[in-house]
Amino acid sequence: MAARRGSRARRICAYLAGIAVLVGGIGWLIGRDLWSVRIIPASPARLSAIVGEDLEWTPKPTAKPGITFAEVERLTGAAKLKIPPFNSKTTDAEILKLAPQIEGTRKSTDILERIIATRDASPAQIMALGEMPEVGLFSLRTAYERQFVLAMVRRDSARALELILREQEFERFQASRQGGFLDYGIPSVSRMVGLAWRRNAFSTAQLRRLYDGLDVAPAVDRRVPRRLAFCFQQFVAEGVEEEAKQLHSPPPGSSEQSSVGEFDIAKTYQAGAAITREGIHNASLPWHDMKWPIAEAVDRIFRALPKEPTDDDATPGWRKWFDETLYRQKMRGIPNVIGLETLRGDHDGYGAITQGTLETSTSTRTLSEAGRLLVSLWLYEKTFGHYPAKLTDLRVLKLPGPEPVDFFAGGPFQYDARRLLLWSVGENGVDDGGRTDLGSGPADDLLFKHP
Repeated sequence: MAARRGSRARRICAYLAGIAVLVGGIGWLIGRDLWSVRIIPASPARLSAIVGEDLEWTPKPTAKPGITFAEVERLTGAAKLKIPPFNSKTTDAEILKLAPQIEGTRKSTDILERIIATRDASPAQIMALGEMPEVGLFSLRTAYERQFVLAMVRRDSARALELILREQEFERFQASRQGGFLDYGIPSVSRMVGLAWRRNAFSTAQLRRLYDGLDVAPAVDRRVPRRLAFCFQQFVAEGVEEEAKQLHSPPPGSSEQSSVGEFDIAKTYQAGAAITREGIHNASLPWHDMKWPIAEAVDRIFRALPKEPTDDDATPGWRKWFDETLYRQKMRGIPNVIGLETLRGDHDGYGAITQGTLETSTSTRTLSEAGRLLVSLWLYEKTFGHYPAKLTDLRVLKLPGPEPVDFFAGGPFQYDARRLLLWSVGENGVDDGGRTDLGSGPADDLLFKHP
């Protein structure tokens, strides 16, 4: 009897041990899967087919540079760009005190402008010039603006007009020779025109010359497809390549060490390419006709991704483990979750970058057109002694070229003669009556106030 009971107990223990081993094995497999990454590779031929010729970033061979960097350093070494630190609150008297420093930059800026304007200067050389700390395209343009401000203070209208027209040539050259990169912010020419307008610096003859020298912004920005192809290579292709490299050999303490889920390289390329082509298609449309179903769909997926559990010292260890396990289980169930995280990056996602490129193009072209319109309003006031009652009255001036266009509206700018206010409807495409909430509300009109 005792022997029978002992045999039964041994069998029960064996069963329980078997169940424990089975459960432990399943748990180990699940746990291992929760702490692993599944990379689905793609052949170069397949990735090349996804990208296609339209998204390839293959700059054309550059011409032989017309000047070497050694020559640049020799020519500018004695007068490197030193930008006097003043802003819109600096008085005219303070600017005049800084005049020797501002004029000291003229040697460098004139030399550099000749280098940049050299027709055999390659895009690679121009970009390299911009990266030189003692040069810098931003510093160069800032130096020109400082010289322009000094000319305004001295009422040297001839020099001021010359600087605006030279800056227009520089912006034109940048757009055509630097791979079509888009500028961010207000174009320098528009800022210069606005300042000259507020100071009433030019005569009627000078205003006509200025208007003739200003470029008409294109209805369709041909730079956008090339810019988007560049963005695709920079944020998608290079991002995927770098992510795959990091996942294969994650650096200590990196986020890749704790990554989980699937990384389908081909699907990541396909999503990025689809968003890019959507942007290229929208570039040929008016602002109010642009649609973003693909970018918005990917953005919804971004927002639906589970949030990482917080590492709070007050949270018990068992709760941290449970939250981490639950998070990883959710991530493991999402197809190509690491690819989606790669497209999201550190910002609002690749779709936002693509949409931002179109917004930048539309804004820059609208501001350029506003500069032309400001000059025509100014010329009208110089001719007739008062501003027009409505924008159509400007036609009496018989100025060359098409009438300035607000590309956000797809038509003319808004104008209120009583308030002496000119404005664009802005990104929301709605006329808010010349009101902007500066991020605190929906109104986002771009305003240009009469002096």
